[in-house]
Amino acid sequence: MSQISLRRLRQDPHVRAMTREISLSVDQLIQPCFVAEDCREPLAVPGLTGVFQETPDSLLRRVESDLRAGVSKFLLFGVPEARAEHDVDASFTSGQIAALKKRFGKDIWLAVDVCMCSYTPHGHCGVLNPEGSTELGDL
Repeated sequence: MSQISLRRLRQDPHVRAMTREISLSVDQLIQPCFVAEDCREPLAVPGLTGVFQETPDSLLRRVESDLRAGVSKFLLFGVPEARAEHDVDASFTSGQIAALKKRFGKDIWLAVDVCMCSYTPHGHCGVLNPEGSTELGDL
């Protein structure tokens, strides 16, 4: 009777990394949070089950609920009502950061998306040339 050798899974470090046991815990999760200035009630984000575009008030309730569930890390996506080609106003998003830090302090870890696509009318991450065909660089 021949025995099957599983050593082939141990010979290469890349194969070992792919086949080793993985443990996942709530401590490793980061909850995406979308907050929109013109949002009047939470709206489902298509393609992201259980994720909503929040109002400033519902954002605080969402984070509170997630904290009760054990999630303490968040990635904030601010969506301002006004869009601009130049002189972008980030005060809405910075206000949401301040509100979260004031209410939850060190109970949360907060990362913030700083891409300019939510701030520009064309949805690109930087300033476009006058023809709108080439990105000139970051705002």
